[in-house]
Amino acid sequence: MKRTLAGIVLLAAGGFVFGLSPEELGGILDCSATLETLSAAAAGGEPLSRDGHYVVLTGSVESVTVVDKNPAAFAAEITLVDGRWQGLQSVSLFRCVVEVAGASFVSRIPAPGAPASPDAEIIVPDTPILVIGVVEGVRVLADGTRVPVVSGAYVRNL
Repeated sequence: MKRTLAGIVLLAAGGFVFGLSPEELGGILDCSATLETLSAAAAGGEPLSRDGHYVVLTGSVESVTVVDKNPAAFAAEITLVDGRWQGLQSVSLFRCVVEVAGASFVSRIPAPGAPASPDAEIIVPDTPILVIGVVEGVRVLADGTRVPVVSGAYVRNL
């Protein structure tokens, strides 16, 4: 439900704010991409998304890793996860690494071990988020799993 609502809001806002027609919006946004479809494509070695097109993803933060804590060059990686029940016994999980950078994320990603602020925009594990970004490629995790990597242009807590 959240995904559908977020997609409708994004499409409506994009058309009103930027004066884009649906065809023009389709030229910059890949509406067919989801965390599930990107994960399946990465696992199968298939093309992930239309080159240079933005994707809109929702999921929960599994982990956050600060890559560079220098405020001038701040960079972090957010592991985004979502799932789907397979019957009543198991859940299929879908993951994605979201790379974020810039001073705007310094205050939103607390240092490891720091107590999380009650601020609603803090990005910590178990936080549901919406990400708008561009698919950059695939990363192979330590366990051999292939996951998509997205350069996050916009991250919002849900």
